Amino acid sequence: MACVFAIMLAFSTAGCAKYDVLERNMQYVSIDMLRKESLVAYERLGSAHAGWKASPGPDTLERFKNFYLQYAIIYNELMDRSGSRPVHHLHTFDTTMPPPPPGVTLEAPETAAPAEPQPVAASDEPESSVTPPAETTLAPPSAPAPIRTAAAEASPGAGSYLVRSGDTPHSIARQLGVSETALMQANTIAAPRQLQVGQQLVIPEK
Repeated sequence: MACVFAIMLAFSTAGCAKYDVLERNMQYVSIDMLRKESLVAYERLGSAHAGWKASPGPDTLERFKNFYLQYAIIYNELMDRSGSRPVHHLHTFDTTMPPPPPGVTLEAPETAAPAEPQPVAASDEPESSVTPPAETTLAPPSAPAPIRTAAAEASPGAGSYLVRSGDTPHSIARQLGVSETALMQANTIAAPRQLQVGQQLVIPEK
């Protein structure tokens, strides 16, 4: 097994011929060792796939592709030895995870054992089949938020306007019936983005 693993690592940095050499070597590996190698290759492939999904890029994709093609050789060899037709083989690289190795049982992830139910202490009082209603605490009604309008923000004769959320010099000028340019000049506004919520503007004369 260590020999086959070393062969796979040695060819992981070579050219395209590395897969041909690996494919020829797999033909002489025993079925038991081939199955063990398929598990190792499938684990490495899953790790490379997760790394590419977490950080997409040419380097992570190339690493995933390299392990994919190595795994495909082992997978196809197992399929050949099981008498499967070539139509079920892995032929080209795909960015999705391939099926697990045939004839190999993957180890299931360990799961936490369910907690054992604790015994309920017996009570002398008879059990009641009626469940008391749950107590609910009602929050006091909140006062309705005041509705602000242009007339409320700009009181007659006050000559000022309080900027609200979503206001722009254009919308304010249109509401108050003044020129946008005059409004910006009267308040030394160089750009519409300078408006801030709560800012008090001077209303120029019409």
